[in-house]
Amino acid sequence: MQRIFPLYIIIALMAGCKEKEAAPVTRQFCLDKDLKSKISIEEAKTEPVTTGVHLMGNVEANADKQVTYSSLTNGVVNNVFFSLGDKVQKGQVLAEVKSAELNSLQSESGSIVQQIRIAERKLESLKDLYTDGMLSAKELQEAQSELDILKSEQRKTSANMSLYNASASKGVFQVKLPQAVS
Repeated sequence: MQRIFPLYIIIALMAGCKEKEAAPVTRQFCLDKDLKSKISIEEAKTEPVTTGVHLMGNVEANADKQVTYSSLTNGVVNNVFFSLGDKVQKGQVLAEVKSAELNSLQSESGSIVQQIRIAERKLESLKDLYTDGMLSAKELQEAQSELDILKSEQRKTSANMSLYNASASKGVFQVKLPQAVS
């Protein structure tokens, strides 16, 4: 009996190692035959929309993604470079404003540039006179100080023009998007 028992175990193990046949899978549709006959399968392609959906409702701006703008100057808007709903990027020019203040700043800047040229020529002449001993150091320092004041005014005018994003070539202030809006 002891010899037969291991034989039964081996036969039982061999019988259990057979592969089971997979049951056939049948696909069932939940559509009835009438509906199935009306449906056709076509390849996807790009075509213009021919029908629309009319909906009722209110559209409101997202306050977190809205930027309000108050102009630093008075003027007339010449050009607008975006439309309602367009996506804009940080630093993008949104509009151009023509202003009398820009004309004033440009005129002032041109005048200061001319005054600086004259002051530089005057300083060079006074340096020559100083080296020849015909001019005091005080007068030379006054001319140098006058030139420094004019250069400081030029920097101030340039800073004001850059504050307004002034485009000297177009004669307009450019309104740019200050921050990214997603």
